[in-house]
Amino acid sequence: MKSNRRDADPASRLGGHLLALAGDRDRAALSDTVSSLVRGDSLTERDSYGAVLEWTVTAIAGVIADKMGPIASGAVADKVLMLRTPEGEHLTIAELPSPACHVWGAIADYLGGDALRGHRRLRPVVYVSDPEKRVHALTEAVDLLDYLLDMPARDEPDALTE
Repeated sequence: MKSNRRDADPASRLGGHLLALAGDRDRAALSDTVSSLVRGDSLTERDSYGAVLEWTVTAIAGVIADKMGPIASGAVADKVLMLRTPEGEHLTIAELPSPACHVWGAIADYLGGDALRGHRRLRPVVYVSDPEKRVHALTEAVDLLDYLLDMPARDEPDALTE
C-alpha cells in the first residue's frame, strides 16, 4: 500500500522537507526555511513550528531506539544518552545550555515512554522570545536526525535481553 502524501500531517511533511534539505547539505535553504517558519506572526505558524520540532524530536527518539534496540528504551534511556563535548567531557542533559537541555530532555522522555512530559519539555523552546534560539534548536535537531539516520545500527548483543 502506497502512502498518500496528502494524508500526511503538515508537521511530518515539513519535517521531512527539512530533513531532505539537511541530507542534501543545502544549508542556505534549510536555514531560510526554518527562519521563515520561526518568523511567522500568526498563532498557526507558531503552532507549526512546535509541531515540526516535536515531530523531529520524536523521530530522533525513534531512530535512537531503532538503532540501539531495547537498551535505548524505558528505564535505561537516561543511561543511553551519554553526551560528550568535542573535548571528550561528559555532560548531563541538565548541564546543557538552553534550548539544547529542553530538546535532549524531551528526547529522553520520549525514549522513556513519557510522551506528555516530552511534549511539555519542548514548550520553553517553542515559546522562547528569541527567534534565533528557535531557529538554532530546530536546525540542530534536524541535523542530528540526519546524522543519526546515517549511523549504522548497533550490532552487538544486548546484555539486558540475553
